[in-house]
Amino acid sequence: MELNVAAVTADLFRDGHACGACYQLRCRDRRLCGEDGVKVVVTDLIKQSDIQDTNRTAAAASLQFRVTKDAFAAMARQGVSADELTSNQHTAVEIDFRRTPCEYKKSLAVKVEETSKNPTHLAFRLLYQGGQTDIAAVEIAPAKSATAWRYMTRRRRRVWSTPRAPAGALRVRVVVTGGSGGKWVMSDGEVIPAEWKPGEVYDTGMRVTDIAARSCEVSCGGVEDSDGDEEEELR
Repeated sequence: MELNVAAVTADLFRDGHACGACYQLRCRDRRLCGEDGVKVVVTDLIKQSDIQDTNRTAAAASLQFRVTKDAFAAMARQGVSADELTSNQHTAVEIDFRRTPCEYKKSLAVKVEETSKNPTHLAFRLLYQGGQTDIAAVEIAPAKSATAWRYMTRRRRRVWSTPRAPAGALRVRVVVTGGSGGKWVMSDGEVIPAEWKPGEVYDTGMRVTDIAARSCEVSCGGVEDSDGDEEEELR
């Protein structure tokens, strides 16, 4: 399935931890909707003022996705036109959803933010985060060092930053987590060159493909009965 972007409510966004997470969405109206649904990647937060009144429980109202018209239409079954599914009376539909692994042909990459200033103030976001996990921590070190790691702070959802970036070329390592499990994933050598520039994208050479051992296997559609998430372990 084609990957589309989506915004989600705060309970799903989890203070930015869900940025880059992939979900499969399928609407419940079987007269209009297909079996496969649509796959989306979370890129933004729905503001509290923009949350739609679903006339359902508070739990259901707190778990919402906002998708593009193309993604909305992709949920339609064969023979149902995009206009029919995305007409005014169907701009909000009940869905089942589940988190699924993200699959990219590229390695994890870092994109340097425009606010960065070489050599000390470095901020970047991570791109092409595969698998079905979260990145809980990021550290950088001089490319030739195995011990001089400096932690970065998560800011503005998916951006990691530090005002004390080491001089010279840098390597990167991240903590990949899934519920109670977690592990370090580390680059082999230089990732960010000494002459790094804002706006540039650098390939880490690392691939994140881990999948949580336990997850919502069929659907997370029964949100009204959900009391919390089960712990997940990496495999």
